[in-house]
Amino acid sequence: ALVGNDESSASSIESIRARELDQLLGPKFSTDHNQPCNPLTDVIIDLHTTTSNMGASIIVAEGDPVMTAAAAYVIQKCAAVNSLTVRCILHTHPSRESRPNLSSIARHGFTIEVGPVPQGVLRHDVVEK
Repeated sequence: ALVGNDESSASSIESIRARELDQLLGPKFSTDHNQPCNPLTDVIIDLHTTTSNMGASIIVAEGDPVMTAAAAYVIQKCAAVNSLTVRCILHTHPSRESRPNLSSIARHGFTIEVGPVPQGVLRHDVVEK
């Protein structure tokens, strides 16, 4: 989640919501830049739908062995139980502080993308696979 102080986006709905989520789940950044950040949340799994025909995909952060192992487990289970192919994409931002997504607020996290789903439509049958 983007929680910077950029004035041009400070009042956007996404920016306001990002700050709310950071307060609830984070903080993503330490107020003392000399101290490491200690977020309240251990793991966030962020679910997205997309108009892109990418099927089911898991986006994992580079350098997070906990979430890499979790993604491998999910991929195995989906293949065994539902015969569903799940792709894994590596997010190559060097640190969670530089990643602009919800799952980067927690110590660990990954994003699940499911598509194609048309904009403004909820398709439980696609997501529940």
